[in-house]
Amino acid sequence: MKKIVFLLLCLALAFSVNAQQQPAQQRNAAALLQQALAVAAGLQADVNMLKDETTRLNLRIEALEQELAERDQKIARLESLCAAQSNQMQAQEKQWNNRITALQNAMEADRQNIQKQLQQLSKDLSKDLAAAVKAATPSPQSTKTSTPKYTGQTRDFKVESGDTLGSIAKALGCTVQDLVELNNLKSADAIIRVGQILKVPSK
Repeated sequence: MKKIVFLLLCLALAFSVNAQQQPAQQRNAAALLQQALAVAAGLQADVNMLKDETTRLNLRIEALEQELAERDQKIARLESLCAAQSNQMQAQEKQWNNRITALQNAMEADRQNIQKQLQQLSKDLSKDLAAAVKAATPSPQSTKTSTPKYTGQTRDFKVESGDTLGSIAKALGCTVQDLVELNNLKSADAIIRVGQILKVPSK
């Protein structure tokens, strides 16, 4: 733009020099000079306007760049925060998975332990039941001895100190087996107590 203005000024100067030699052409040169100056002024105004617009655009671009930089920083902070939250959630998830696994293992161990205890209890109950059934079932020998062979009259006899089945049988004139059968004793060696009432033959 400065070059154009300079050229116009040179032309105006040249016209003014020629106008001194040719008076008729002076007026035309002045008119041309005024037109050239007017065009130069318009061009200068356009240049100034373009400069101002360029300055405003540069300021706007800088503002936008600053805004984008701030947004990029916010996005970076958010991404960092999200990454930290994700890591924390993964750590908590892993911790909860470990706790759940440990709890499941403990429950499984308890279940197996309870199952073993139930099996042992079932075995013990089976043994106790078998022993009870065996004890309740009379053997042929006990059945044979439980039925008194003595069918005569009986009376009550109170055991005193020093009495035995043998001494009682001898004193009453019966056999020890009679006393065993009448009183459903296990054997002739059964222990009798002082004050115990025995069934004895009444003769």
